[in-house]
Amino acid sequence: MAILSNGMLMMSVSEYWQWVAKGIVMLMAITYDKILKRGKV
Repeated sequence: MAILSNGMLMMSVSEYWQWVAKGIVMLMAITYDKILKRGKV
């Protein structure tokens, strides 16, 4: 997450879009984790 933040900071991405991007990454990670755990009951 820090790499993503630093990269967006270097590219002068507004703080709003940084929060949006971080939220999307978090949702994708949670979804991926849930899909993997669904098969390992």
